[in-house]
Amino acid sequence: MEDILKQLLQEEQELQFSHFNEVTAWQLGSQMVEHAMRENLPVTIDIDARRTSTLPCQPAWHSRGQ
Repeated sequence: MEDILKQLLQEEQELQFSHFNEVTAWQLGSQMVEHAMRENLPVTIDIDARRTSTLPCQPAWHSRGQ
């Protein structure tokens, strides 16, 4: 369990943004959607930036794995 926590803390340090806005949120969300579709992963992606939902969709492929 300590190894997992150590890895998560390391990832948190590496995955810091110098800035984050609606454009960044859209780019990140779009990359996540593309990856999920390529890997046929059943995911829901919802990224909020400044209290507005930037990517609030649950595409048709969302329910494929269920």
